[in-house]
Amino acid sequence: AIQTGYTFPQQVERRQSLNVVELEAIEEGYPANVPLVIILGLSNPEISPTRANNVWKFEAFSLSSGTDVLLNVNLNVTGFKIFGEFSGAYVTGTVLSPLAQNVVGIWFNLKSPLKASLETGQTSQMRLWLPPTFQPLPDCGTSLNLFSLSYDVGRELVKNPFPTTISYLSLPSGTYCFDHYDAASGQWYVEMTIEQEVSYGLDFAFEFALTNPLRTPPSADNVWRFETLQNDVILHLRRSVPGFDLEQIKEVRVTPSDTTTLLPLHRLEFYIMSDKYIPGGSKIEITAPNGFVFTCAFFSTDDGLANTTTCYVREDNIAEFTMDTSDPLAPNSPFRLFVYVSNPEFTPQQNYWNFRIISPLAKTLDMRDFVDSFDITGRLEVDIQATFPYFGQLNPLRVVFVQSTILNQADIGNELVLSGPDGFIFPVNCTEGFRLRLSNQVEQPTSNRGYDIGFVFPPEGMTCRGYDNATVSIRFPDGAGLLRNNYTLEIDVNNPGYAPNSTTWSFITRIRNDEEGERIADANRTLEGFGLVELLPMRTSEGSARQSAVLALLPLALLWLYLELI
Repeated sequence: AIQTGYTFPQQVERRQSLNVVELEAIEEGYPANVPLVIILGLSNPEISPTRANNVWKFEAFSLSSGTDVLLNVNLNVTGFKIFGEFSGAYVTGTVLSPLAQNVVGIWFNLKSPLKASLETGQTSQMRLWLPPTFQPLPDCGTSLNLFSLSYDVGRELVKNPFPTTISYLSLPSGTYCFDHYDAASGQWYVEMTIEQEVSYGLDFAFEFALTNPLRTPPSADNVWRFETLQNDVILHLRRSVPGFDLEQIKEVRVTPSDTTTLLPLHRLEFYIMSDKYIPGGSKIEITAPNGFVFTCAFFSTDDGLANTTTCYVREDNIAEFTMDTSDPLAPNSPFRLFVYVSNPEFTPQQNYWNFRIISPLAKTLDMRDFVDSFDITGRLEVDIQATFPYFGQLNPLRVVFVQSTILNQADIGNELVLSGPDGFIFPVNCTEGFRLRLSNQVEQPTSNRGYDIGFVFPPEGMTCRGYDNATVSIRFPDGAGLLRNNYTLEIDVNNPGYAPNSTTWSFITRIRNDEEGERIADANRTLEGFGLVELLPMRTSEGSARQSAVLALLPLALLWLYLELI
């Protein structure tokens, strides 16, 4: 059927021969500079013509002279592509951790066949475009046996597996896969060459391997594109196939107990909770920053893991902890590992911890990388003295300390931080109630004490801030620091009305600002504090006091009487 728009002349003769359409105006001419609309009813070919042949030609002739005179022509109008459709296209990942090697499952169903034949040598291709920042393994992981023509329905611990009620067909044998990068779009894609026909209306599924990015792409970009091709012409197309979001071990914390440089036995606490099921016999692999050295001596766990969990140091900074085979963990089951390490001399440049949970079949179940570590600090010699250690009373503290690392006056945000056991309360506004001084201060500092003659300590502008809890920070003004010396900090704290569970205090020197965040210079986190006692009233006897006063006045009365008699 051929239809014309309202701008055409009223009488138009329409003729069609195969792929040629002629429109002849009988009485009126075609107006110039007026859009003309033609609606054609056509049958699409089975496959789009090649790019070179997929063009339309338009020619305008005049017959007024009795012969065809070509007036206007356009012989290179780009045509449209013919696409088949995917009845369904789906993607799922097996390992959702950032930067992890991930086996991806692909499931699709075609609405028309994808033809190929070994006899005629005709091949077809299937192309999968990955979201930005995802990258396939070389040859889709073929050399690592991670490219599979079939989908492993029984793969363990896949968070979002494909339905198990469907019988998935494998890709035809002889299919092979290659990875490619498209510089124009900046995206990777994998392309499979298929040598046998893929029928329509059937569920096909297979697997290949890629490397996850550090972060999940934005939702608008986290989509896949499925294509089938023949002779570089697209046959089937499905855009915007939803991808998967990356996940990590739900919660990981590294808690140090003593960050002193070169400490030979430093007890670390690792708190781990995964939202995945962990079968018995799995391994927890912890990789420390370079410079730390693990030891399995004194290793222990909390009640979250069986006490039969074993420890093995594979490398100096890599330790493996193997769970008991009869001790699986349900999702969201927290546990703690208490492990000793040797501290390095300095804070590592790449100061992160990496964690892997590996199944008994050596497959990564969950992982988390780039877990923040802690700074290696100098030793801070501290003595904390309580001047009024009574329950519920205001207690002026005297903290004497000698640091091993200076607080550079060129740094912004030099601070002293004192933390006590739970129950002690430092007032929020304590600037007027603290004092920092040299422990052996003289009238005029001399240069051999580290300060220039005439230097006034402490510097003006120091502030004290409490947090209505057991922590207080003393901040130096910009341009002021602290040389190595013996100092005394005097500050008030409200004692709890009960005996705290611990008497351990901590004292650190640090640099804290918006640009660098927090950097700890020296620390003492195992500072033994003091005990508290009850304040009791003094017991006195009013009668005995009066008797004592009378006896004291008796000699004076006798002396007066003697003088009177004389």
